[in-house]
Amino acid sequence: MLTGDDYVSITSALLTIATIILIIRALYRHWMLKKVAAISKNYKTLQRLNSTYAFPQLIRPKRAITHPTKSYRSLQKLKWYEIVIYHLENNIANLREDIHTAISNKTAYDKYMADLCNCSVKPHPEKIKSQHLSEKQFLKYEKILIEKNLLPIPYNIELKLKAYYRSPKGQKYYERKSVYRFKELAAAYHKWQQQKNYVISVKYERSIMSDSIRYNVLKRDDFRCCICGISAGEGAKLHVDHIIPVSKGGKTVMGNLQTLCERCNLGKSNKL
Repeated sequence: MLTGDDYVSITSALLTIATIILIIRALYRHWMLKKVAAISKNYKTLQRLNSTYAFPQLIRPKRAITHPTKSYRSLQKLKWYEIVIYHLENNIANLREDIHTAISNKTAYDKYMADLCNCSVKPHPEKIKSQHLSEKQFLKYEKILIEKNLLPIPYNIELKLKAYYRSPKGQKYYERKSVYRFKELAAAYHKWQQQKNYVISVKYERSIMSDSIRYNVLKRDDFRCCICGISAGEGAKLHVDHIIPVSKGGKTVMGNLQTLCERCNLGKSNKL
C-alpha cells in the first residue's frame, strides 16, 4: 500500500517528466523554426517589411471616462456617442490625436499586410527536402514563424465609459458601462469630422451673401416676393432667401436664391 511519501515522490517524478517534455518540445520547435527561417522567402520578405514600416505610438491606448448624471432618468437616456463626441470636440487628454493616429496606423498596417501577402512564395521542393522537412512541416512552421514576427497591431485603442447617478443623500447608486474600441471610435471620429465640416460650410455659405448678390437677386425678381407677389413699392420688407436652405446643403448662388417678403420668408423658414 502506498504511503503519503510515495504519493509525493510519484507526483514529483511526474512533474519532472512533464517539465522535461515541455523543454524538449520547446527545443524541437526552436530547431524547426530555425530550419524554416533558413529557406523561407516569405520570412525574409517579412524582415524587410519590418525594417521599412514604422507606426507612431498612441499616447494612451487604453482610456477611461467617468460621467456623472443629474438624475436616474438622464442616466437611462444618456447616449454614449454624445460623450465621445464631446471629448473629441474638446480634444480632452489628446483623444482626438490618438484616434487620428490609430486610423492612420490602420491604413498603413493594412498595406503592410497586403505587401506581405502579395510577395508570398513557396520555396522549391528541393530546398524543403534539403532541410529534411516535409512540405506539411514547412508550411506549419513557416506560419508560426510569420505570426511570431509580425509587427504588433498599432491601432488597438480602447475607451471604457462609465456613467452613474448617485441620489442627493447617497442612498441610491446606479451606473451604466460601455466600451468603445477602434471600430466604434473611428466611426465617431468620422462623424465628428462630417459635423465639423458641415458647420464650417454653413457658416461659409452665409458669409458670402454680399450686398451685390442681394441687389442682383432683388433686381432679377423685379423687387417682388416670388410667393405672394407683393413689392417693395407696396410697403413690403423684402428678403433674399435660399430656396434650398444652407442648413440642408443649399449654396449661395443665383439659381438657389429668391426674393421673399418678410411674412413669406418667416412662413417658409428652412423648408424646401
